[in-house]
Amino acid sequence: MTSCGPCFGLKRGIDMGLAVGPRIWPSGAMISQTGGHGDFRLPNELQAIADFFSFSERVGASAIADDPGTVRKRAREQLALGASQIKMIAGGGVSSSFDPLDVTQFSLEEMQAGVGAAENWGTYATVHAYTSRAVQQAIAAGVRAIEHGNLVDEATVKIMTEKDIWWCLKPFLDDEDATPFPEGSPNREKQLQMYSGTDNAYALGKKYDIKIGWGSDTL
Repeated sequence: MTSCGPCFGLKRGIDMGLAVGPRIWPSGAMISQTGGHGDFRLPNELQAIADFFSFSERVGASAIADDPGTVRKRAREQLALGASQIKMIAGGGVSSSFDPLDVTQFSLEEMQAGVGAAENWGTYATVHAYTSRAVQQAIAAGVRAIEHGNLVDEATVKIMTEKDIWWCLKPFLDDEDATPFPEGSPNREKQLQMYSGTDNAYALGKKYDIKIGWGSDTL
């Protein structure tokens, strides 16, 4: 299984026989822009302070970067720690507080910096993205896999097929397994918007016989 976030210690424990678990290919901290899906700082932490890292950064859940050089550095840090691949945040998310679902995150040059760092290490970059614009920019930057993509249109799926992109879809449905968010909250509204694309995404994946990976993002 592939996993992002603070899982390096668990992987080592499993590999050493100290714990029972699956073989893990870790991405390490997800690399995000300020205000992106990987930015879980509190509002009073948003003003950048030199040498200050938020809780999510200190535990290895996310890494904030806002220029190509810093994206490259953050990617290299995760690779040095043992990441099998790099995960960047290319668009808005449901559980994050600052970003609408439909925003595109990072510039093309920033994403290319992360892709280049991964390729120089002999591996690849994947991204979190839901919308067509975010997915298309990520593909243009050279990523090899898309996580989610529930809201992409048919033209984008055609590009994914032509570029031989892996599509890691999650069966997000509004059922008993859904991550609970309060009714009427911004997160709940984003969640319902994202759920609305699940059936169409799987239908497009089947129509174009794209390489689909199975994933679970239920917390």
